[in-house]
Amino acid sequence: MDCPSACAKIVMPACSHGPPSAALCEAICNATLSGNDATCKAALEGVLGCMTPSSTMACDAKGNPTSVGCEAEFTAFVPCVPGGAT
Repeated sequence: MDCPSACAKIVMPACSHGPPSAALCEAICNATLSGNDATCKAALEGVLGCMTPSSTMACDAKGNPTSVGCEAEFTAFVPCVPGGAT
């Protein structure tokens, strides 16, 4: 998935540690993909590669967005997100 498509789904469950808007999510997503942090870029690519248009979104026990079947990918990306709960 690309950033706009993924972010539209990521904001839907309105998780307490999730992005407050799709626009902010997209800004973080695009900045991570174009940034110099190889670990975070790889983690985000894992999330985008795992998600599909039919992915079911939820909030994990810490209030971070996650997707059924992609929990490991989302967990790996949490430290890269401002406000993510690790």
